[in-house]
Amino acid sequence: LFVDDEPALRSGMEAFGRLRGFTVLTAGDGAEALSRTRAPGVDAVVCDLRMPGMDGYAFHDQLRAERPGLAARTVFVTGDVVSNETRDTVLRQPVLAKPFSFDQIEEAVIALMRGAPYRAPERPASVPR
Repeated sequence: LFVDDEPALRSGMEAFGRLRGFTVLTAGDGAEALSRTRAPGVDAVVCDLRMPGMDGYAFHDQLRAERPGLAARTVFVTGDVVSNETRDTVLRQPVLAKPFSFDQIEEAVIALMRGAPYRAPERPASVPR
């Protein structure tokens, strides 16, 4: 399940999944994502942190209450700066910085599905112009 309020990212993730042999369900916000996780067939979640309505934090809190196993197989994506401290103490899940590559998402999801740790790459402190 790929959760993001940006339609272009959702479409891109669906296309990438098809190329790799995955079925990718999508949702535009946390409430829609929760509804999708209540149906069978969702093995992992990739979720944006900042979305209108129910954001990724609130979605994950609810998912942990309803489906803790699936919550443990969640990768977050964000355009915001997320410190290692936030990752480790609040989310306890991988966080990929936007822009990310679809390959990074695939690596993170596969690691979580195998029960292996995955450490997201650090965002550079500054980007030379």
